[in-house]
Amino acid sequence: MRYKSNSIDGIDMTDDDRTTDGSIADEKHFKFNTPSKNKLRPVRLSICNEILNTTNSGEMLKQKMESNKRIDFILIRKLLDNSTDPGVVEENHKLQEMFESQLINDKIQIQRFKSAKYEFIKLHAPFIVLAKQAQNIKLQMPLKNCKHINNKDNIIVRIEKKFFKTDEEGLLHFLYKHIYHDALVIHDFSYLDPYEREIRQTMRRGPDALNVKKPTKKEKQYDQRLMLDKLWAKPWFKYQPLWRIRNYFGEKIALYFAWAGLLSFSLIIPSIFGLIVFIYGLVMSINQNNITNTSVTNSTSSATNTNSTAFQDIKLALDSSLDTVKESFDNDLTPYYAVIICLWGTVFIELWKRKNALLSYQWDVHSFEENELNRPEFVGLYTKEDPITNTQVWYMPLYRKIMRICASTSILLMMIIVVFICTAAVILYRVIITIDYCKNLSSLNCLILTNILSAVLNAIAIMILGKFNFESGVFGMGNKYQDNCGSKGNCMAMLSIQILVLMIAKPLPKFAKDIVLPLIVGLIKHKRLPFNTSVNITADDTSFIEREFQKPKLDDFTLSEYNEKIILYGFVMIFAASLPIGPFIVLIVIFIDIKVDAKRMLWMFQKPVSNIAQDIGMWQVILQFLNIIGVISNGFLIAYTSDWGYINLKTHTHKLAFVLIFEHVIFGIKFLIDVFIPDVPKHVRLALRKEKYRVSEIVRKFESKGLKRRYTHI
Repeated sequence: MRYKSNSIDGIDMTDDDRTTDGSIADEKHFKFNTPSKNKLRPVRLSICNEILNTTNSGEMLKQKMESNKRIDFILIRKLLDNSTDPGVVEENHKLQEMFESQLINDKIQIQRFKSAKYEFIKLHAPFIVLAKQAQNIKLQMPLKNCKHINNKDNIIVRIEKKFFKTDEEGLLHFLYKHIYHDALVIHDFSYLDPYEREIRQTMRRGPDALNVKKPTKKEKQYDQRLMLDKLWAKPWFKYQPLWRIRNYFGEKIALYFAWAGLLSFSLIIPSIFGLIVFIYGLVMSINQNNITNTSVTNSTSSATNTNSTAFQDIKLALDSSLDTVKESFDNDLTPYYAVIICLWGTVFIELWKRKNALLSYQWDVHSFEENELNRPEFVGLYTKEDPITNTQVWYMPLYRKIMRICASTSILLMMIIVVFICTAAVILYRVIITIDYCKNLSSLNCLILTNILSAVLNAIAIMILGKFNFESGVFGMGNKYQDNCGSKGNCMAMLSIQILVLMIAKPLPKFAKDIVLPLIVGLIKHKRLPFNTSVNITADDTSFIEREFQKPKLDDFTLSEYNEKIILYGFVMIFAASLPIGPFIVLIVIFIDIKVDAKRMLWMFQKPVSNIAQDIGMWQVILQFLNIIGVISNGFLIAYTSDWGYINLKTHTHKLAFVLIFEHVIFGIKFLIDVFIPDVPKHVRLALRKEKYRVSEIVRKFESKGLKRRYTHI
């Protein structure tokens, strides 16, 4: 059932009903029990309860909301100078007037102000407009009127298909054609914002120091960014406040953080097992090397001079230590650990399906299906008359499509060739160093020049080429396999070093880009942006909007973050047998990255536009694909690369038979796990059935009342 009225229990919710935090009014979280005995759906305790217990509630509500109209969206128009073509200026001005007049006709409230270079157009959508558009797009709401009011922060994005369509009059097309310079959603005002704190400190040093008031406890409670920083960004060992994240950033970003949090939490057990396997291999390798070193020392003591220097002793100790670490990655527990990781991947996906089902039900998005809009770049270049609607529509000529396909294919092939050239160059470098130089070098220097330095070069090549084609990380794996596996024939050790260097080196540029670069850019822009020390600090302050505009954009945040995490997940799944400490490294990287993302989203970057989502989309299919590839890859690693395989498997036929048996057994167990762990929790299934039953009952009663009225009139 959906709300079709603009009032709640007789209280008119008109233009001034939404506060600056996007909610209906004062709100708290509470839970209720479902018939399945589980506390299921946290919901907002809305203004309804306050209204029901208050006389003259309509006046109270109006007084409370009068001065707090929310800025839902901001359009930014660049003030044109005399050098701009007058014809372009006039055409852009006409299109802007048409677009803004349509917004006004749709009851969107507009307010303008100008700075030195830009004109800012503030948009506010009254509640009555949101209610009508929510009904038009069939936005589903909970059934009970009072207790389940669930307004979403920045709800204007729910109606963007009407106001901001990607056709010839849509906002995205206007931004693409530079008719508008930019558009943004501003952060909620916060006393913890670095710029605001600097202004307050400056005011305290000035003549208006007595007028600077400290925020009260109640004001801090309604400061959403401050509360998110306190409950999410600062604590290191607490669960993420997903409801607050969802209310502030939207379901799409909240689902990403829920997925990343579950991934880091589920990596704890594989990390513990991996450390145990690595420590076991290290102990066994130390014992083996001690026996070997003792025998070598006894056999050569009579033929060597006792005048060995301390440098040679240290060099020998380092060589022995490196050999010990290299051999510790491959031990008798490696195959069993690979089995654990393969099964862990399936368990993680099943746990995520259950958590996703619970969150999508709690957030009322379980039946949401998004229809992707065409990007303005791909809509078309020319217009023609539609024979049905008799309106002008954009289209792309066939020869233009062919030209673009050929250009894209040529660039893709060129990038693939460059990837293979880089891979061949790294392999050639290792061959030359191994054959021509390692004979006269110690094992330590040889290890640094061949394995470590080549792994660093490979990581650099992957990160550079990844800017153009994210698949280069897959092609970069080709240089990890060689016929020559060193003097001891330990191929697994060389692969382990490659993976270790990649897993450590790959997140470093991202952290530098996410933390260091925004700080430098923000500092430069902030120094260039003058501000008045006597200005009032309010949520509608123009200087606050200008400072928000100076922040860098997040672009497609979830795309880049999912991409990084999926690559790390692929390292863990595909190369589990080669690097037991891989899950521990990924756990640390994701754990730190969540906190870094929280800080930069709250304080360093512009607020992203909120979007509805019911799941993580195609990324779940990619995870399932990596699970399948991981089983096959680990089977081949154990049979053809690991020392464990060489002990028991003499011929290639035996090795291939082992791979087939291994992957069939693992796939069978994974299938049983998938069957016995339901994708949707039982209490969620019962709640969904209950909602469907209640909807059918309401419809049946409504139809029966209509029939009674009809017969009474007859």
